Amino acid sequence: HRTTLLWFDKTIICTTMNLFYYIFYRFAHFYRRCGTPSPDLSAHNALCSIQLITILILAMTCRKIFPQIVEWNSIVFYIIILCICPILHTIQWLKCRNMYDKLQEKWGNEPPIQRRIRKYMIILYVVFVLVVLFCMIQ
Repeated sequence: HRTTLLWFDKTIICTTMNLFYYIFYRFAHFYRRCGTPSPDLSAHNALCSIQLITILILAMTCRKIFPQIVEWNSIVFYIIILCICPILHTIQWLKCRNMYDKLQEKWGNEPPIQRRIRKYMIILYVVFVLVVLFCMIQ
C-alpha cells in the first residue's frame, strides 16, 4: 500500500514538473522567435508568474474550504505566501536556466497537431488561472 502511494506521489510530481518544463520550453521558444534579448529569463518570469497565481488560487481556496484551519489574519497569510515566491523563483531559475537545449531535444520534433493541441492547453490553463483568480478576488 505504501509503495503504491509513493508511486502515485512521484507520478503526480513528475507530471507537474513536465507540465512546467513544457510551459517553460514553449515560452522560451516563443521569446526566441520574437527576438527577445534574454528569452530564457523572459520564459522563466512568465512561468513563475503562472506558478505564483496558481499558488495564490490554492491558498485562497484553502482559506475558503478550511477557514478553521487557516485562522490567520488575511494579510499575514498572503505575506507568507508571497515570501515563498522569491524562493520558488530562485529554485526554478537554477533548474531552468540551461535546460532549453535539453527540452528542445525532447519536444523540438513533436508533430504539429500535438504541438497545436498542447499550445491551446497552455493558453486555456493560463486563461483559466487568471479567470479563477479574478473571480476569487471579487
